[in-house]
Amino acid sequence: LMERLVFPRYEYTKSPLLNPRKIRNAHIYTMNVNDETMTNWLKPKFDSIQGMFNRIIGPAETFTVTSTLQWTDYSRYVTDGTDEAEKKQARKEKYPKDLDAAFQLGKRLAS
Repeated sequence: LMERLVFPRYEYTKSPLLNPRKIRNAHIYTMNVNDETMTNWLKPKFDSIQGMFNRIIGPAETFTVTSTLQWTDYSRYVTDGTDEAEKKQARKEKYPKDLDAAFQLGKRLAS
């Protein structure tokens, strides 16, 4: 999917670009992993994608939301590798901050 988004703007030319306008863009990733796992395992991938979009589309930002709450009742699912209390605490403490950060991101993109 990423390649299909980028390909129409990629040009194999040394002459001026057909469409030189740069487009601000952002990539939003929501995930169930904690901050440490995201930083160690996923951040390098996200940085690579952001770099590609910076070069071809325009100024890109990456916004990540970690430790998301999947269900209100974890007892209904096999989730012994998940700490329900930690997820609910993150939802209570982090979620309002994540919402505000997403709103600020939208304002930056729209300005």
